[in-house]
Amino acid sequence: MKLYNIYKSIILEEKTLLTEGVRDEILKAIKGKYNVWFKYREDDNTVTDRYVQIYDLGMSKGGNEMISAYQLGGNIKPSKKGNKAYGWKQFRLDKIIDGTIKPVNMTYNKPVSDLPSYGAGPKFNKTGNKNMVGQITKVNFNEK
Repeated sequence: MKLYNIYKSIILEEKTLLTEGVRDEILKAIKGKYNVWFKYREDDNTVTDRYVQIYDLGMSKGGNEMISAYQLGGNIKPSKKGNKAYGWKQFRLDKIIDGTIKPVNMTYNKPVSDLPSYGAGPKFNKTGNKNMVGQITKVNFNEK
């Protein structure tokens, strides 16, 4: 049992270190208001590329760190019917592959969903994401 606990603590420590690197990159993107590409590991271990604008960083109700983002492009898991490669999505930090977050030289000063060209889809929720709990780091549109 002692050996099991040692291995468990090593695995959890490694997972924390990886998530911290991802978290730092996410916080930079939120503060700088720039788009990013990253690789995301799906539940079946397939890896997909995502191109997003990140708006919130917080905790899911299930206890996982997550971001709320608007996906502008990339791909999705093909088996999900009706899923689109764009739109509002949540991503767990532990499923974003460390070292794959790549900033793009494209910043934003208002949510893409609030632009006139967006259409009739869901708009940016200034009061927060209903799937997040606790302290949430939000993009600040009043700051330059």
